Amino acid sequence: MDKYLLVKGTAGLGNRIFALVTAILYARISGRVLAVDWRDRYYSSDGENVFFDLFEIKNTPFIETIPESASIYPNLWQGRMDESISQVIAKDVGLLDTMGQAVLRKYAYDVRNLTYSEDIVIGTGYTEEIDRLRSVFSDEYRHFKNTPKGIIFRETFHQHLRLTPTIQERIESFRRQNFADQPTIGIHIRQSDKAISYSWYKRALAHHVERYPNARIFLATDNRDVETEISRLYPNVSMVDKWLPAPGVKAHGNKTCPDLKEHAIEALLDLFLLTSCDHLIYSRTTSFGLLASYISLAPVENHFDIQLYNDRRKKGLKEKVETIQRKIEHAYKYCMGLIKLGDS
Repeated sequence: MDKYLLVKGTAGLGNRIFALVTAILYARISGRVLAVDWRDRYYSSDGENVFFDLFEIKNTPFIETIPESASIYPNLWQGRMDESISQVIAKDVGLLDTMGQAVLRKYAYDVRNLTYSEDIVIGTGYTEEIDRLRSVFSDEYRHFKNTPKGIIFRETFHQHLRLTPTIQERIESFRRQNFADQPTIGIHIRQSDKAISYSWYKRALAHHVERYPNARIFLATDNRDVETEISRLYPNVSMVDKWLPAPGVKAHGNKTCPDLKEHAIEALLDLFLLTSCDHLIYSRTTSFGLLASYISLAPVENHFDIQLYNDRRKKGLKEKVETIQRKIEHAYKYCMGLIKLGDS
């Protein structure tokens, strides 16, 4: 009898793709058949499993149905296999804002354990867990033990996942109409419930436009006001025509969205158009931006993480603090008569 790994969708598209790629690796290493459950209310309004409307799985055993068995790990899922992770945790804990990675691990497998005897193990999570998987990489995956995480993720994603033909055609149609033969600058700007420094995004975009004045700009954002302003600042901006909530309100999981499955498709259009751009501007602090960077087809040297501005600021502040500390230490030694004026 086959043994299964059922991965439950959690949160937004980037989060659940991170968990899915981790599950694909684990399923292949452990010899389990993969199943995916994206019936939750983030992207499904009627309980339909929307995953197979979005993706096809290739080069790994999978089933399109939800496996059935009384042998389940963790046992917390007994009798609750048709529920989402958020429903289960809400009943057990009572507060959805407690759904951090540590809490989620109580409801999912440990990727470092390949010896579960249960017929079904459950996977879920907000992030990829490739570093935790390194201890069990063997045989055909032995070379992954010391491979950079981004390369592992990118290789696994492109080898085992592809978009449905319908979505792929929408992407190609958009590219034909908007990208032509010009170089493209893709920028992901998150400015909803989690607002990253907007000035850093604009600074990075201005720098890229100055360097590549003939490039077209592809904008992926969750904020209508950002769409308006970037379109005003630059004449050659294209973007997916999609539903967005009021500025400052989260887009994914929003109950006012008129078509949840179409919303997921629109997110995939944004993601894959970003990954096909010649240059990518993003923030590693957002799962969507980090995912775009991981699977982008552009050379790594053409990826610009706006958090570099913060890294440089912190580095500059650290250097200033160290300089002040050296001056204080120097003054103390002079006052104590340990050194003469002018000594270093």
